[in-house]
Amino acid sequence: MKNTLVSVCCLSYNHEKYIEKCIKSIVNQQTNFEFEVLVNDDCSTDGTIEILKRLQNTYSEVVKPLYHKENQYSKKKSGQRMNPTFNFPRAKGKYIAICECDDYWLDNKKLQIQVDLMEKNDKINYVFSDYIVDTGGDLLEKSKLSDKDIPSLLDLHQILKINLMPASLTIIFRKNKLPKTYPEWFMNCFNGDWGMLFIIASEGEVGYINKPLAVYRRGIGIISKTNEFFKFKNGLETNKAINKYTNYKYNYHIGKQEWHLENITYALMEENKLFQGIIYLIQKLCRSLLENKFNSMLIRKNIMFLKHCLKIFFLKN
Repeated sequence: MKNTLVSVCCLSYNHEKYIEKCIKSIVNQQTNFEFEVLVNDDCSTDGTIEILKRLQNTYSEVVKPLYHKENQYSKKKSGQRMNPTFNFPRAKGKYIAICECDDYWLDNKKLQIQVDLMEKNDKINYVFSDYIVDTGGDLLEKSKLSDKDIPSLLDLHQILKINLMPASLTIIFRKNKLPKTYPEWFMNCFNGDWGMLFIIASEGEVGYINKPLAVYRRGIGIISKTNEFFKFKNGLETNKAINKYTNYKYNYHIGKQEWHLENITYALMEENKLFQGIIYLIQKLCRSLLENKFNSMLIRKNIMFLKHCLKIFFLKN
């Protein structure tokens, strides 16, 4: 593996139902270059480790697991997901791709398609694609990207303007664009996909493949099991930190706080935390006045917000 071009970084934790399909979808990629699969298992307590060891024996030249003796996620108060400490430093590839072990790749030419694009244009730092959503039922759903008119080549301003959120299972980026030292906000960021987008794509171009190359399993990963208040509160704090980190270059897109404050308020009302909810409710109304033009539509919007807050709280009680 001296000529490894791509390192595929995977996170696994209690994924015994899914990990085999995930790993095989990666090792079965058809490429004209060498790649490695780096799996970081965070002390799985089900049958994940046994399956992973079997896959390691079968694909010994490609699959390279890292087994922890202590669960690393539980040691992080922030709930940060995309921990770069374990997989990124041992990546040998020029490019890094990501796929968590509850998801899988749909197209066996995914890596080849993305690498070909990046090799032709050295200004492209980051490539993502469309994907399919598996809701756990019989049918797979198209992603929300399918409804958007996305150029094949764009920059971060355009991504934010179109309101895109590239899914980590579809991305690949240049390893040399990783920072030598990760900013503190990234290490505390719950949505690592969002943080990585700004670190890698804030300079240079971004490529988009208008084809579903992977499958995201909805309701399986940690996002679906995480407290709503924490997610939106952390999202607000992360946006503030990213804004400062990028010298407010994207302030027009991420500087507004109303949406986060609204969802934080809803989450607190759901938890029957009325006092905290009222504090954020007031903050939301103030931000609404600051961030929007005052007119009848704004008044109606905030009246609906207040009614919804009351409805959530009283239904819970």
